[in-house]
Amino acid sequence: SGQQLAPAPAETPEGELLPATAGLRILVAEDNNVNQLLIRTLLERAGYYVDLVADGVEALRQVQAVPYQVVLMDMQMPVMDGLAATRAIRALHSDAAALPIIAMTANVLAEDRAACAAAGMNGFIGKPINPRSLQQEIERVVRAGRIRIRDQA
Repeated sequence: SGQQLAPAPAETPEGELLPATAGLRILVAEDNNVNQLLIRTLLERAGYYVDLVADGVEALRQVQAVPYQVVLMDMQMPVMDGLAATRAIRALHSDAAALPIIAMTANVLAEDRAACAAAGMNGFIGKPINPRSLQQEIERVVRAGRIRIRDQA
């Protein structure tokens, strides 16, 4: 019957649909090895490119070296915590200062969210990480236009 079908969305090997934001490069700042593995697996299955660092100092260094589109920032890390790292990133004189940063924390009280926003974070996800909530928060900050993908020269 002459109907044209729309192209099928990209799928994971398990047959799940990839999100529209698949392909973004995400930095995960998380000091717990188990959480690192869990978050990396969730993000890679959703089609993201993932780099891991274990503290805020490494995160600050990494966002200056690699053009990420999103940062997932644990709040409680050694050396430099997530709030201090976010404030330091926001103070950079480069494109990295505009990166969307999503807080990851078990502390989900209103004052914790307020502290994250005051530090310059764009989003918030509670722990333990819910895969659907994580995906929705990434898509929300991307749709909000808070990312700047560098022009490919």
